[in-house]
Amino acid sequence: MLSEQVGYVGPWALEVREKPFTPIEGLGRFSIMPTGDVVGSCVLPDTAYSEGNVKDYSLKEIWRNGFRRYREPILPDACHGCRYLHACRSGTLGMRVGDRHCMKRLWEGVSQ
Repeated sequence: MLSEQVGYVGPWALEVREKPFTPIEGLGRFSIMPTGDVVGSCVLPDTAYSEGNVKDYSLKEIWRNGFRRYREPILPDACHGCRYLHACRSGTLGMRVGDRHCMKRLWEGVSQ
């Protein structure tokens, strides 16, 4: 799978852009693995995160019927009530899986 990861640059985010990064993985982009598995996150290239396989279903079917974990995410408890939730949506799925999703300290200028 070919991909690039310039969207999230961690503590340097506000040095390279005017506003915080809003993740769109699984909502505005996806990747197709060499096996034909369609994944919404290029940082989770594992069939466990497959939304379907283009060998079994059309890409249109996969896009319409898959990607629930992105469209209706189950968010960590700490995210509920956070003033930044509308912008970050609890980070990317890859960030949540790795427990590196909270960008609140970054946006508020608090050292990590």
